[in-house]
Amino acid sequence: MKKEEFLLELRSRLSGLPGDAVEERVQYYGELIDHRMETGIAEEEAVAGIGSLNETVGQIMSEIPLTQLVKRRVDPRKKHSTAKIVLLILFFPIWLPLLTVFSVVFFSLYVTLWSLVIAFFFVSIGIAAGALFCIMAAVGYFIAGKPFGGLFLIGGSFILAGIAVLLFLFNAGFAKRLVKMTAKIALSIKGIFVKGADK
Repeated sequence: MKKEEFLLELRSRLSGLPGDAVEERVQYYGELIDHRMETGIAEEEAVAGIGSLNETVGQIMSEIPLTQLVKRRVDPRKKHSTAKIVLLILFFPIWLPLLTVFSVVFFSLYVTLWSLVIAFFFVSIGIAAGALFCIMAAVGYFIAGKPFGGLFLIGGSFILAGIAVLLFLFNAGFAKRLVKMTAKIALSIKGIFVKGADK
C-alpha cells in the first residue's frame, strides 16, 4: 500500500474523531512513513512496517479518552430531531430498565471472572504451600527412621507442586485473555461513540 493510500484510508476510518485529533494522527503517521523512507526503505515496506490499518486505528482509539469521545457525540449545540427526542421520551420506560439490567449483568459477570482469577491464584498458592509442608513432613519421617513414609510424602509434594504450577500457568493465561478482552470491549464502546459522530 502506498503512503497516500494508507493516510487517506486512516483519515476515513478516524472520521468520527475530533478533527484536530484526526489531523494530528494522520500527520504523525505521514512523518513516520517519511522517516522510514529516508532510511532507504521502499514506500510499500515503510507503510507495511507500521502495521495494518486495523492495528493502527485500534492503537489510536485506545489513546483517546472515552470522555472526549462522549463530549463530541453528545454535543449540546447539535440539533436533534423532534422525532428522536419524542421516541427517547416515549420508550424511556423500556430502554432505561433494559440498559440498567444489561449493565448490571455485564458488570457482575466481569467481577465474577476476576474473582475466579484471584481465587485460583490463592488456590495455587495453597497447593504450593501444601507441597512445601509435605517436604517438611518427609524430613520429619526420615529423621524418625520411617523412610517409606518420607518417600510417600516427597512423591505427594511433587504431585502437589506440579498441580500448583499447572494451575498458576492456566490462571495466568486466563488473566491475560481477560485483560485483552477488557481492552477489546473498551475499544468497542469507544467505537460506538465514533461511528456517525459527524452526522
